Amino acid sequence: YLYPDVGEVNVAGKSATDRSARAQVGYLPENVPLYEDMRVQEYLAFRARLKGTAAREIARAVEDVADAVSLDAQTRRRVIGKLSRGLRQRVGLADALVGRPAVLLLDEPTAGLDPAQQSEFRARLVGLAPRLAVVFSSHSLPEVEAVAGRAIILAQGKIATIVELGRDERSLAAAFREASLKVVTQAVEQSNPHSNVLAFLVGNELVPELVDQAGVPETEALLKRLSEEVKRTDPTRPVSYANWPPLSFLNASFWDAVCFNLYPYEPASVSHSFGFRSYVEHLKRTVARSKPLVISEVGLSVSPIAGAAPG
Repeated sequence: YLYPDVGEVNVAGKSATDRSARAQVGYLPENVPLYEDMRVQEYLAFRARLKGTAAREIARAVEDVADAVSLDAQTRRRVIGKLSRGLRQRVGLADALVGRPAVLLLDEPTAGLDPAQQSEFRARLVGLAPRLAVVFSSHSLPEVEAVAGRAIILAQGKIATIVELGRDERSLAAAFREASLKVVTQAVEQSNPHSNVLAFLVGNELVPELVDQAGVPETEALLKRLSEEVKRTDPTRPVSYANWPPLSFLNASFWDAVCFNLYPYEPASVSHSFGFRSYVEHLKRTVARSKPLVISEVGLSVSPIAGAAPG
């Protein structure tokens, strides 16, 4: 474990560094580490034993958490490696609930799920809220607004602002804009003494599906506002953002250059790799806009993911 240099976190009245406090936290990472050769029932029983559940109570504990996430008897007999991502996520959630934790900690729990699975998972979190404290991270403001009662926006590892959803006069989107402007202003001011800072990127690898959720006009308005803030604070250096080819529909008229990150392989399992052909098309569109093109990040893979085809 990494112990804190400063500050303190208490869980159920005890320091988070105390073993008994850690036992009160159920954790679901973004990519759930499951033993794929085990059956669901077998895996959950195994996890219950590891978490100290008494032998006579394991069967009941497995039944309780499986029921809580709607894993029916047939699914419990299936091999984990043959489950869909949505079902695997439910198995991971059931695992996190083993031991009756006081706090449920989830890292982007709906990432990679289809819209129907996302909606179902969010409803499940809302259903769990009366039983325990649910803390989750997300890049999606609509998702946070649909589920949470309180939103904490972090910037560079520190709390930028806290929004009490439904009670705060500010919307979450407004709070996010305020926090973004503050972070950009601070970053530009800190870089002013350094002549080796050539340009500023206000946004890197904007995720297309999140842009769709937030709305293209809203995304463009925020990017433009951030660009204006950079120009106001330091008018001497160019401003851009690192684009993905599928986001070429974003308005680039207020940028000094158009940037994107170059990866030469196109494995289906890596969402941020589009293949060289996509970049060529992007280059053509960029030239048509009479904007300089800057490759802001390059990834060269000597051992791409199995099955990856050169772009």
